[in-house]
Amino acid sequence: MITIRDYLDDDLDDCVSLFTTVFSQPPWNDRWPSFEAAKIYLKDIIHAPRFKGLVMYHDARLVGACLGRHRIWWAGDEFYIDEFFIANSLQRKGLGTRLMDYLMQVVHDDGVRVVFLMTAHGTPAEFFYQKLGFKISTRMQLMYLPIRKEP
Repeated sequence: MITIRDYLDDDLDDCVSLFTTVFSQPPWNDRWPSFEAAKIYLKDIIHAPRFKGLVMYHDARLVGACLGRHRIWWAGDEFYIDEFFIANSLQRKGLGTRLMDYLMQVVHDDGVRVVFLMTAHGTPAEFFYQKLGFKISTRMQLMYLPIRKEP
């Protein structure tokens, strides 16, 4: 049975394990140096002011999570999704849509007017979010400044 509920501190290790498993696979191919490094990354998200997290379990096994935060903006409250992930073996089976639908109801009830996220161009994730109605911004541009050369 699938259940979705609010994130609890006891979910952290399960989230780190699933997060590193999902994002170590293509197209992401992330290489976290350790479980602890990924744990610090997720803890930084979880400890942000106005954090909101949802976890999806199949029986006793974590199969998905959405970690984000409410943000105040002059035009109305926003919700920013920092991380959204579904177990690789369960992707394309409707679970991501189910988790996102649940999130949309929660943030709607909280008075949020818009949800934001970032993802990589040309990936299945981009197409998944577009299928759900997310738009690509023509006003905003992600920019970065490398400080050190990558290995």
